[in-house]
Amino acid sequence: MSKRNIKKCRSLLFFLLWVLVYATPSHGQESFDREYSLKGSFILKLTQFIEWPQDVIAPSNLKNLNLCIIGKDPFGNIFDLAKEEAILSRNLVIKHFIEIDVKNQCHVLFVSSSEKDRIDEIIQATQNEPILLIGDTLEYAERGIGINLIIINNNIRLQINPSVVHRKGINISSELLNLAIIVSKRGHDENR
Repeated sequence: MSKRNIKKCRSLLFFLLWVLVYATPSHGQESFDREYSLKGSFILKLTQFIEWPQDVIAPSNLKNLNLCIIGKDPFGNIFDLAKEEAILSRNLVIKHFIEIDVKNQCHVLFVSSSEKDRIDEIIQATQNEPILLIGDTLEYAERGIGINLIIINNNIRLQINPSVVHRKGINISSELLNLAIIVSKRGHDENR
C-alpha cells in the first residue's frame, strides 16, 4: 500500500472512530442539527476517497469541489464552516437546486429527503453524468443513489451501490467500500 493510501486509510479510520463516538443522534431539534452536522462532515470526508473521471476532474488542476443540494437543505451552516476552515484541499462551492438541471454543475449531488417523490426522475436525469449522488433516505441506494447515509442502531452507516457509481465512471476507494453496507439491487444488502 502506498504512503498516500496509508495516510487516506488512517484519516478515514480516525474520522469514522470520531463519528462512532460522537454520532449518536438523540431526539429533538438539537439531535437533528447534530445529525446533519455529522452527515455533512461525512460527505466532505467521503470526497477524499472518490476519484472522478480524468476528463471531469483532473487531480492536478482541480480547484473546486462543487457540492450541490437538491430540495430542502438540512445542513444549516456546516458547509459554510467547512469553507472557512479550509478543511478540503479544494475550494468548496455549494449550489442549491429546486429543478433537476444540474448537468455540468456538480461533482456531488445531495438528494434531500424532501425529493423522495422525485428520486427516480433525479436518478434518470443524472444517470449518464459523472455526478456522485448522495442521500440519507431509506431505499435511496436500492433505487439508484450511489451513497446513502442511514441511521442503524443510532449510528450513521454508509450504504454504497458500487454498480451505480462505477457506471458513471466514478471510483470509490476499497477502504471506503470495506466499511460500507454494499447494496447491489432493490432489497438485497451485503454487509461488509
